[in-house]
Amino acid sequence: MKTVKKSLRENVLVNRLRPFKESKLFILLLSSLLGIFAGYLSIVFRKAASFGTSLFDSAQKIGNFSATDLTAYIPILVSIIFVTIYSNTGFWGARGFSSILKAVFKTHGHLSLNNSFKKLGLSLLSIIGKGSVGRESMIAQCSGGFGSWLGRVFHLNSRKTVRLIVSSAAAAIAATFGAPIAGILFAIELLAEEVHVSLAPMIIASLSASLVVKNYGLNPVVDMNLWNSVSVKDLYVFAILGILSGLFGALYSHTSNITSKKLYGKKSSPLIAGLAIFALLIYMPKLTGGGYEQASLMLQSSSTVNEMLIYVIGKALITILCINSGWAGGHFGPIFSIGIALGLILGAKFSYMSASLAIAGAAALCASVTHAPLALIILTWEMTNTSDVFIPVTVSVVIAILVRDIFNVRNLYESPLIDLLSKKTNKKNEKTIKQIMEKKPTTVDTDQKIKDVLYLTRTKKQTYFPVLQNKKLNGIITRANILHALEADLHGRINREHLDDKVSRWTSSIEEILIIKENDSVLDTAHKMRISGINISHLPVVNNLEEMKVVGVLHSEDVLRALDV
Repeated sequence: MKTVKKSLRENVLVNRLRPFKESKLFILLLSSLLGIFAGYLSIVFRKAASFGTSLFDSAQKIGNFSATDLTAYIPILVSIIFVTIYSNTGFWGARGFSSILKAVFKTHGHLSLNNSFKKLGLSLLSIIGKGSVGRESMIAQCSGGFGSWLGRVFHLNSRKTVRLIVSSAAAAIAATFGAPIAGILFAIELLAEEVHVSLAPMIIASLSASLVVKNYGLNPVVDMNLWNSVSVKDLYVFAILGILSGLFGALYSHTSNITSKKLYGKKSSPLIAGLAIFALLIYMPKLTGGGYEQASLMLQSSSTVNEMLIYVIGKALITILCINSGWAGGHFGPIFSIGIALGLILGAKFSYMSASLAIAGAAALCASVTHAPLALIILTWEMTNTSDVFIPVTVSVVIAILVRDIFNVRNLYESPLIDLLSKKTNKKNEKTIKQIMEKKPTTVDTDQKIKDVLYLTRTKKQTYFPVLQNKKLNGIITRANILHALEADLHGRINREHLDDKVSRWTSSIEEILIIKENDSVLDTAHKMRISGINISHLPVVNNLEEMKVVGVLHSEDVLRALDV
């Protein structure tokens, strides 16, 4: 009797605390915490990267060499470090926004915070080594890892954890470019299949990150307050720029996807990129680095068409080589600078609006590569602080997207490396749930009474029952639900009036539980169970998500047994 009373008291306390944890306010509070984390992470990362690179940019003499001479050898050292790390740990994996996509669509909200910080360290090494990589994607990954960690700490289900991870993408863009609205739209367009997860967390995270960076006094990575007025008769030039951006974006994405298949995962690949950067630092140093400084310099100075052409082609090649060879970082920053150079090539002919063409080129090329047109249009508006950008930039972006779609090129963040990672399962773990589940389980109907279920728990020696409505899964009812129905107060006195209540009143709905399909793999199911944040001992198994016909019950010990744990 004492055990029953203790269970009832614990159940009351849990249910008293549950409403706040499951409320929208709680998720918004976590989203604001995530945004603050992303904002300060962006500040610390930028400061660390600036400090690291400045150590090798001084003119102080060291023996017979100057520090600037020695700088050329830094990429070799960094690439050797990468090779050593990858050789000993095999530390390959999806990075940046690719890791966000993987966490949302493949691992159901799991993103390791520990690994994310390790990859942030590799990204810092890449920047110090003058690698052509962007920094915003690694901030997104670490923020996403923090969001996933929060989900595990507070035992959130996978859907709520995914909301936090999606919000991290918005916060990263907001913190890097000082553009909170663009950050929100980027997250929506990048993760279009998950838009239903709610806009509110993305808005809170993005605004929080932007406010943190702004209050610190840190400027956006690129100064774009240089927009020239554009007349209607000149819009055709922006249309031509859109065509060029669409063609180049499709070529860039296709080349990157091919390169990832050739180089990604090979332990010696980082050395190839290191040697290439070494050569560029000697002969064409402007092609090295993340592209942010070059973008600002190109907007504020004049360059010849030949110089811009060399930059466009060379920067694209070294960026593809770096990122797909294991140098940690993203495409966004370098692509942004390439787009500016592409716009300036046309700007040589139309010098009175060269800055506008450069800004539109950056937006159009980034939209073509990232598949996020609306985010890039709003990004240029937020960074230029003028609404004059809308029509010209929209013309370039829309045409670039239409041209790119002709070639049906995949989003870079959905590159083949994610497909490669998802196939790394051994034959032992290819068992399906159908092979290990308990078949023909005892079920109850929504119209049955609590006392009927209580009777079944005694006669069937079962504490878990799928609940059906019109022969479809409607939810579950467990011993905990029954205890909740019969509890009266903290003293454990049983309320017998609820014995005649219908099962439907005390059923845990399908939104509160994990639903497993009979053809799901055991490994995937085990992963879902681990990260769901739900106390799981049994799961309903259905034939498919359309018919929702219950075909079995899966016990946690069956999964452990199948995995030989």
